[in-house]
Amino acid sequence: AGGPWQPSVAEDDCTGCGLCIGHCPTNAISISVRSGSHVDAQP
Repeated sequence: AGGPWQPSVAEDDCTGCGLCIGHCPTNAISISVRSGSHVDAQP
């Protein structure tokens, strides 16, 4: 539903605030691919 890309939150940097990403510091949020494969981001 969200496509192959989904936000990944570093809980330690986000005080466990995984559902309220808007309140988390930008450096605590990264983009990961569900398959875990390393691929180039396509527009």
